[in-house]
Amino acid sequence: HRQKDDCPLYIFDEACLDDPLCESLSSSYSTPSPLCEDFLSLLGPERPPYKWLLVGAARAGTALHVDPLQTSAWNTLVSGSKRWVLFPPEVEAHQVFRTESATSLSEDLADSASHWLHHCYPNVDELAASKCIDFVQHPGETVYVPNGWWHNVVNLEFSIAVTQNFVG
Repeated sequence: HRQKDDCPLYIFDEACLDDPLCESLSSSYSTPSPLCEDFLSLLGPERPPYKWLLVGAARAGTALHVDPLQTSAWNTLVSGSKRWVLFPPEVEAHQVFRTESATSLSEDLADSASHWLHHCYPNVDELAASKCIDFVQHPGETVYVPNGWWHNVVNLEFSIAVTQNFVG
């Protein structure tokens, strides 16, 4: 309850969901049926990390980014709540990484989810703002992030989620 860090610890555990010791956790969720097709699975053992258990305190999260390797993603919230801000692929970096005192890319604010939310988000380009989707995710809800979409996610309270990137 006393934790006040701007960028608190956020655990992305890629091994836990496949560990036999965590079988009860991994059997408690499944990939949403419309998102089951995944061409990355064709890579077999060469596949890069793609699914994670996420555990983090309030204000932990992921700074505004686009997922790698042309992947889409889904995120199912087990407990807590998360604020999501999404922009479509046609929005460019210079439109969303702006601060009050600058009109250019603010890289120093790009590495913290809460910093971007508080310092860049209020100053996004007017056109980008008109295309923004901003909402709160609650336990049991699954969010789908299409390929190429910018997204910033901030835990509003201690949260646990499962997420997976895929190419479908």
